[in-house]
Amino acid sequence: MKEKILLVDDDPSFLSLTRTYLMEKGLEVSVASNKKEAIETYDRYNPSLVILDVYLPDGNGIDLIPRFRNGNKFLPIILVSGQSEIEEVVRAMQMGATDYVKKPFDYEELLIKIN
Repeated sequence: MKEKILLVDDDPSFLSLTRTYLMEKGLEVSVASNKKEAIETYDRYNPSLVILDVYLPDGNGIDLIPRFRNGNKFLPIILVSGQSEIEEVVRAMQMGATDYVKKPFDYEELLIKIN
């Protein structure tokens, strides 16, 4: 069974490139570009891992962590952000994020964290 990843980010180019890369590595990837889409996709898709941007057009992605954790308390959540807001990263980790990757990043680094 393929790992199912939910990729949440508001940058269309990042979504496309990252999805393509991960699919080429044999992973199943669904994407969302805002919090509303992320919740709908999460509920429908039941991912085994979430890659979540901190800043989304309709609010802070970190606020989704409890919602996702409620469905699966062991769900790995990797936070990604182009910003280096240490307070936000700390808050995300306290809320249950598993890891953090600062954009731009090397795709191999992301794949290592996923595995």
